[in-house]
Amino acid sequence: MCLFYFLFFLSAPRSRCRSNVMLSTTTFFLWMEQIPTLATAYFVSVALALVAARCVPQLERFFQHGKLVGGGNLKSHWALDALGNISVPKSWFAHFYFLFLALMLFFCCSCWDYAPNDATRLLWVLLTLQAARRSLESVFVTRWSTESRMHISHYAVGILFYVLIPLIVFLGLEAKRQLPSKQLAVVRLQYVLGVPCENFREFLSGPLVFLYLYFSMDQLGNHLHLSSLKKYTAPTADLFLVVACAHYLDEVILYGIIALLSLNSGNTRLSIALGSAWLFVLVNLSISARETQVFYQKKFDDYRIRYCIIPYLY
Repeated sequence: MCLFYFLFFLSAPRSRCRSNVMLSTTTFFLWMEQIPTLATAYFVSVALALVAARCVPQLERFFQHGKLVGGGNLKSHWALDALGNISVPKSWFAHFYFLFLALMLFFCCSCWDYAPNDATRLLWVLLTLQAARRSLESVFVTRWSTESRMHISHYAVGILFYVLIPLIVFLGLEAKRQLPSKQLAVVRLQYVLGVPCENFREFLSGPLVFLYLYFSMDQLGNHLHLSSLKKYTAPTADLFLVVACAHYLDEVILYGIIALLSLNSGNTRLSIALGSAWLFVLVNLSISARETQVFYQKKFDDYRIRYCIIPYLY
């Protein structure tokens, strides 16, 4: 399969007979095939938990970060108060993207020749670009405040998200056991442009890739705008004139495009898992966007942005 299979094979004691090794190999492949299913259950569960926490004010603190921390003074059980005070620096957000990039590069180097088709490789390339850009932004664009914090649960959920995404797209390959194909060693330019349109979904791959790159650059521009503002100043550029969190809108669109492109991979469980990841991103960022909008409304009397994250809808 890839480097993981090689390491797994080497770890087996030499004294085992071939049948036991083959049985272990089969178990290994079966385990890999379950990763998208397990990830789907996790993403849906966390999305529902976020909605439930939104309905219980005492639990909101567990998912707040940055300027939103400490927005309420509701009394709760002493245990919740104790847990609610466990936080880490918000600058640890950078850990998400460094880990994301490291895993994407590692898997690309290990599994590239074993990808079942160009559609799968295209997902790898786009996600690696996203991981690289966000890592560079964390170093050169974002201005991390030494006073800004986030709850430890928010950090844990983020780490697990950026671990699961690479695992989904690399280890959930339906246990393809074919030898590496030199003819498939690169993503065909025609495929990226949507030329070999055997069906309508393949035809859409070209426009979707263009939109992905456009909104990726738009998110970079929005982050540059945010970093140029004075502390906790309301943003006023481009889509920030329509929604409170235009950079969150970019993120939702980017993962939505990834989910749509995965439909061409021929792996139904992969598509469902990435669709559930998009659902998690949508729910998580919608809640954060609403809280950010409320913060701006309380802090700035002249703040009149009506929508949180989705123009003319929410």
